Amino acid sequence: NDAHQALALVGGNRRVDLLFSDVVLGQGMNGFELAAAARAQAPQLPVLFTSAYHQASAPEAGSANLLQKPYWEHELATAVRSAIGGA
Repeated sequence: NDAHQALALVGGNRRVDLLFSDVVLGQGMNGFELAAAARAQAPQLPVLFTSAYHQASAPEAGSANLLQKPYWEHELATAVRSAIGGA
C-alpha cells in the first residue's frame, strides 16, 4: 500500500526479487528514496521505476531502470526481465 510497507517486506522474511515502483509516491517518500532505503537493507535488490513524467530520470537510483508510462504489457515484461537479469 505504501513505501513503508514495501520496506517492511524487503526487510522481512519474504523473498523479494524486484522492487517495482512509481517515481512519484505519496506519504513523504518518492520512489528514489524508497529504492535507496530498500537497497540499504538488500544491496543487490534490482529496481525498476515507472513514471508518466517525461523529465523523470533514474540517476538518483544508481543503475536502476526507468519504464516510461504509458507502457504495453510486453514492454513491462521486457523491462522486468532486464531488471532481474533474465533472458
